[in-house]
Amino acid sequence: MIQINIADTSIEIKGHTATSICNVVSAVVQYMCSNFELEFYKCEYGYLKATFKRTDISKVLINNFIKFIIDLNFTGIYLVDERECDYYETHNRSSCS
Repeated sequence: MIQINIADTSIEIKGHTATSICNVVSAVVQYMCSNFELEFYKCEYGYLKATFKRTDISKVLINNFIKFIIDLNFTGIYLVDERECDYYETHNRSSCS
């Protein structure tokens, strides 16, 4: 099982192993992080954490990453989305009120 915690300025992945799905998720997140203005980054076997500045690019990348995870429809991924909703997200995400 993979646990992914996402906030406005951070992403954390716990528990990924050497399975194909874990490798894909980890590679996508590492690529995403290469496009962030990072403030902190740590990656080791089974764990990845990054904090970054909130920019338009980071918002788009995080939104697309969440769509990617949802589209995978893989039961071994536990996604925790703790982002605050802005106007765009409020009108496009059912979890925002």
